[in-house]
Amino acid sequence: MNWSKQVFIIAILVWGGSVFPLVSAGAAGPVPPAERSEAAGADTIEVPSIEEARQLIVGTWIEDVSDEIGTYTKGPKKWVFTEDGTLKKYRRTDGGPYQLDRTVQWNLVNKNPETGQEASNTNSLIAYLKTTESDGDVEYSVLTNVNRSADPSYLVIDFTGATITSVHFKPPSAFN
Repeated sequence: MNWSKQVFIIAILVWGGSVFPLVSAGAAGPVPPAERSEAAGADTIEVPSIEEARQLIVGTWIEDVSDEIGTYTKGPKKWVFTEDGTLKKYRRTDGGPYQLDRTVQWNLVNKNPETGQEASNTNSLIAYLKTTESDGDVEYSVLTNVNRSADPSYLVIDFTGATITSVHFKPPSAFN
């Protein structure tokens, strides 16, 4: 076979492949968006609602500064979230006892007005932790994860700025 016939056959095969794409056996064509979201949802982790997260966050949490899985080391922060919206922030230095640093009001909200971003429009966060100081100063942090079913339970809050700092909290019982 001469080269011109070979080029002609290749051109026909390329044209045929672009006009009549191969469909695998059993494929039904494009998947509608509703079915794609259902399929994607089957593989995603259930994110608690803001109200569920609000119930899960209430209690005492101590910062875990350990870098090892299964090993927990108390850090300098201890936070106590109450049902009435009070957050008591304790600190300790040099491994001493925790001392009350300050008391603020807390709430979980969907939208951060500083950025305009809504938690419900992302897959990576549950809510914004809004804290209000006694002087009216408001700060927004990101509630990334909270799980009371895990052993031990955990709470992850991201603080944003020039960089993102994740603080991991565990209940006091994790440090026994």
